Amino acid sequence: MDMFKPRFPCLLVLAIACTPAAQESSLRTGKRDKVHAISVTSDPTGDWILVEFHDSIQVHKRIGAYRLPPPVWSALLLRVGPDSVRHFGTLLPNERASRASAGDTLLTLNDYASMTFVHDPQSDRILVHWTDEERPERHGTMHYRRLLGIGSILTENLEQRFAFQKNYHAYLLRTLFAGDYVPLGPAKAFSISDSGVISGHPTWQEFGFHDYFGTLHPYANDMDALHFSTADTSYAFNWRFRSDTLILRPLGSDGDRYWLVKGELRYLKR
Repeated sequence: MDMFKPRFPCLLVLAIACTPAAQESSLRTGKRDKVHAISVTSDPTGDWILVEFHDSIQVHKRIGAYRLPPPVWSALLLRVGPDSVRHFGTLLPNERASRASAGDTLLTLNDYASMTFVHDPQSDRILVHWTDEERPERHGTMHYRRLLGIGSILTENLEQRFAFQKNYHAYLLRTLFAGDYVPLGPAKAFSISDSGVISGHPTWQEFGFHDYFGTLHPYANDMDALHFSTADTSYAFNWRFRSDTLILRPLGSDGDRYWLVKGELRYLKR
């Protein structure tokens, strides 16, 4: 840029140092023939979350719709270390693999699909290129971002085998469901605490929801489901949010599978 003249090398160094990490730049000093290369690299060490699953749930308030790509099953969370990568998914709860020794490729896996994980130093993102070798028409590229803020609760006690599943369930409970619900029609108000405790309702005592971890998914078409329980009965509902309105549709069951039946309840979430 014109504002950066060769006689101000310190300003130019500062400007380059503040650009996004992991790019290589060159700086021409006041001596016309001398060029110094400044290499700015980004270290991928740290915790990474799969954007297409994790962020999509928070934006669209749905879970089941995003469960099928293979990276979700084995590598929803990545913990990148200096020489290894731990990966946690909805099916594989806690695995460790050796980190690739050269280049931007971090890891290759063959759990449920052929997957190659590559760190993009310019955007500081991890990309996973995956192909279902049994059905090659199923393939794609997904992205990871660094795990920051409230998402850090996902990494508590990860040395325990099923800690990530427990943490993720608690995270969804807190970010999707916790709150006060006012009926928009003939129903009773209730509240759900951060720990899933029901209060205020005359008969509902317990609350649970399906997070699509594991292999047992008895809900038709991967619909999102929750349960309210009394002392002796469990009531199953399909749930969805429309802005701040929780819409519950009752589910029928034969004991093995669940499907939609007629009816609807609406609540304003506060």
